Amino acid sequence: TGGRTGFDALRVMVCDPSEERVVSLNIPFWLLRMTDGRPIKLSAGDEGSATTPQLKVTARDLERHGPGLILLHKDRHGERVIVWAEAQKGR
Repeated sequence: TGGRTGFDALRVMVCDPSEERVVSLNIPFWLLRMTDGRPIKLSAGDEGSATTPQLKVTARDLERHGPGLILLHKDRHGERVIVWAEAQKGR
């Protein structure tokens, strides 16, 4: 479980309409805590592009933010990226 944080996991969903594909990633909060304060890095779209969103967050950042939407992005080609912290069941 996520313990004291109020959420269980960092969820990522990417939709690429050109490939008609949706990819989901579920990162448990206990795993994020194992990074020892170092941020995890997520990016969307073409790496290195000036318009590509870069997300660097630590477990502590997520504890302060709490459950909810973190990133919602749509690029010029229609690819969508959604990142959110998912609440623990019953909260």
